[in-house]
Amino acid sequence: GLAISRGSVLPLSDIARAIAKLDKRSKVHGVYLSACQAVDQRSAQQFLKIAKNIHWVAGYGAVVNWTDSAALDMMFFSRWLEEQGAAGPRIKKAAASMVNDVGSFARSAPVSFGIFARARTGSVE
Repeated sequence: GLAISRGSVLPLSDIARAIAKLDKRSKVHGVYLSACQAVDQRSAQQFLKIAKNIHWVAGYGAVVNWTDSAALDMMFFSRWLEEQGAAGPRIKKAAASMVNDVGSFARSAPVSFGIFARARTGSVE
């Protein structure tokens, strides 16, 4: 879950259920959770199982330095906005671009960041 204030936690399942209720015409394709320990493979699978109307979820699986995460957040959105096309292939292209561009950054400032996308089969990659 996401720590919101004074020890209160907002479960990811609550966020996923809220997204699942969005109108089918909504333009929401994915969710970016820029918070420490927000999402890992297991929680991403659960999130996408509930929120069937989105293609991807991304975020940090561990505690990360604020300035390092801010830089990575900017890199992610830069790559996401540069890509064209449908949401599924677009997020995969953005992820591949980040892997290429972030290599040296990740060695100097290790972060546990993941982009989890729904595959055509329904599984989470």
